[in-house]
Amino acid sequence: MEVLSNPQVSDIITWLPHGKGFIILQKHKFALDVMPLYFKHSKFTSFTRKLNRWGFHRVSRGPEMGAYYHKVRKYLVDIIIWIYYSNNSCL
Repeated sequence: MEVLSNPQVSDIITWLPHGKGFIILQKHKFALDVMPLYFKHSKFTSFTRKLNRWGFHRVSRGPEMGAYYHKVRKYLVDIIIWIYYSNNSCL
């Protein structure tokens, strides 16, 4: 996801240090300020539903609670999402 590569929003959304997942640190700010720049909608719940459809899993407990993981590494996540948008362009 291009948004995760933007250092200007790393205090809002960022990759986890090991690169296997990401976390949204400020959900409200993400929905209001970041989502309109990258997506056609700014509803956080819609965004999380799309993450679920794309195969991401949310961590529900532990030190990384709230983070999202995918079974592939971070460099492949960008490719998956690019392919999805190329084929569906539904956001």
